[in-house]
Amino acid sequence: MASNWTEQLLLIMRSTDTADAMSKACRIAKDLLALDAALVTRISGGSQTVMAATSADVPSTIPVGSQCSHIFAGGGVVMTRDIRRLVLESPSVEALGFRCVVVAPIMVESRVWGLLAAGSPRPRRERFHEMTQDLMDALGSTLSRLIERDMTRSRLMPVERLRQSNRELERYAYAAAHDLRTPLRAIRNFTELALDAIDLSADPVRPRALLRRAIDNAQRLDDLLLSMLEHAKATDSTGPIQPVDLKPEIRRIIDAAVTNHGCADATIDIGELPVLEIDHGQLRRVLDNIIENAVKYRRPDRPLHLTVSCRLPTVLDSTMLPTGTHSTSNPPIDTVELHVTDNGRGIPPEKRSSAFELFQRHVDDGEGTGVGLAIVRRTVEELGGSVTLADGHDGGLSVRLSFPAALVTTAEG
Repeated sequence: MASNWTEQLLLIMRSTDTADAMSKACRIAKDLLALDAALVTRISGGSQTVMAATSADVPSTIPVGSQCSHIFAGGGVVMTRDIRRLVLESPSVEALGFRCVVVAPIMVESRVWGLLAAGSPRPRRERFHEMTQDLMDALGSTLSRLIERDMTRSRLMPVERLRQSNRELERYAYAAAHDLRTPLRAIRNFTELALDAIDLSADPVRPRALLRRAIDNAQRLDDLLLSMLEHAKATDSTGPIQPVDLKPEIRRIIDAAVTNHGCADATIDIGELPVLEIDHGQLRRVLDNIIENAVKYRRPDRPLHLTVSCRLPTVLDSTMLPTGTHSTSNPPIDTVELHVTDNGRGIPPEKRSSAFELFQRHVDDGEGTGVGLAIVRRTVEELGGSVTLADGHDGGLSVRLSFPAALVTTAEG
């Protein structure tokens, strides 16, 4: 008996179809226990729904008697050669016509989900085989695992569908932004050609001004599409993980930004910074956006003062964050913090909670796309960190990046 049902049990355990596994379990229980019928039921409220059975004559629903419910729901296999010796009345057993009954509970998430039952209409005279309890217990446990597997999959399906939908939207946004730039470049190029070829003898000012406005708006749209492309790539962490020495990396980015924006009088202070073992491309995207914002949105009435400092490791919680700070997530316990602090126009504390959302612009100067900080947040979180905003120098802004301290390395790339 042992080798026979063990082989069949392995087939059930490997099953990808729970309904088929239930049918096989019924056949094994009926045949190996030499009983007339077997079935699997699902208990719900005051009734049982038959999920599988060896006979088509079994009713689709069976009542649950209070006495049988108390006996069968005890968490172990119940074997009785005559059920009438255990209970005075049994609506469920009477509905099936059983007198000899063997029942194994199907436990799901520590509760009785249903029953695997086998029985005959006649009382049994001989004792059950010594392995009967082991067989029914193994069948019940196997069905429990299969049902729990299905329940877990059903819970994960909406999450996976959402992830798939997000991936498709990211691909769509990337493709749309990429394709839209081609006709946009053509519009800008033809407008510039028209500006060069137009006859300005009648009115030398107005045509040029209108064409210049068209070119400027085409450039703004191009900037927005580029930002959309960057945002779509923010979760593309396919680059190699390598040591990045932050100090020379940040110095190069600052020097380029200061040169591009013509602020040679800026004061730049860069403290001692660590080497991080990290995706270089993703980190560069974060630093480019933060430093570009700091330089672009400097105050016109004073020279830019930009400082970059580091704290490692540190322990943070919400009560330790400075007044006016907004965080996109709780920083991990052991972190390395990178602070990029300026004395520019800043972001008011009441607007910092929305600063990381897409297309949120906090300076009404016609510049910027409102995507930069959204890219920063998305990329930093992809790298396992978090980002906060706090007060900077003299009303400016401090962008604080927190990364797991495990990323710190002594190697230099």
